[in-house]
This record gives sequence, C-alpha cells and structure tokens, in this order.
Amino acid sequence: MTNEEFLDFYTEGSFAVRDAEVQFKLQLGEMMLANESNLENYAKVIKKHIGFLKECIEVYKQWPELEKSYTKNMSWSDLVKMAGIEKEKRPRKLLKKIIEERMKMHEAMLLENSDPEIYGRFREDVELL
Repeated sequence: MTNEEFLDFYTEGSFAVRDAEVQFKLQLGEMMLANESNLENYAKVIKKHIGFLKECIEVYKQWPELEKSYTKNMSWSDLVKMAGIEKEKRPRKLLKKIIEERMKMHEAMLLENSDPEIYGRFREDVELL
C-alpha cells in the first residue's frame, strides 16, 4: 500500500465515522423533536445531559436536509457552531466540596464502627485537605 492509498483510506474512513455520528444525532434530533415533553426522562435513560438532546434538536431544526450544506471535513461540533448553539454550562462540584461530603460520610461511619480500615480512609481524606 502506498502512502497515497493509505491517506485515501484514512480520509474516507474518517469521513464515514464523522458522517455516521452526524446522521445519528440528526435522527435523534428528529425523534426528540416529536417527544420534547419527555426530554428529561430520555436524558436519564441514556445517562446524558439534557443539553445533548436539545443540541440534537436544534441542529436538526436548522438542517433537516443536511446534504445541501455539509462537506466531508465538517464534524458535529462544526454544525453546532454554525447553528449558533451555546453549550449549556453544567454545575460542577469543587474538589473541596466532594472531599467535605466524603469526610462527613466517614465521620458518620466512624461513630457507628471503629473499624481500622474505615479510620484509615478517613485519615487519607484528612491528609488530602
């Protein structure tokens, strides 16, 4: 196989993967458009943020027949940007908050049980602070 053949194979394969992703998300957007009242439930079922489903719907609304403006070097991210969709900012827990929650859990466990392994985990968390 020559370098040119390899590059052609890679380019076409990459396009096929991107195209499959785009087509899948457009079909998902079309389906969700008909079921917008149940987005939160569907998001939980697939363990995705509801913003993902909303994004699929918005891109589908703008390009129900994508072939007219779609080129081989475009990705889903490019379509989202072209559609002018702002990504939803999800609240993130700070590491300090996570550790504080674990500390409370360990403290409660220590009060119930004086197991050395549990105490060791508690000490590890204290040292992280």
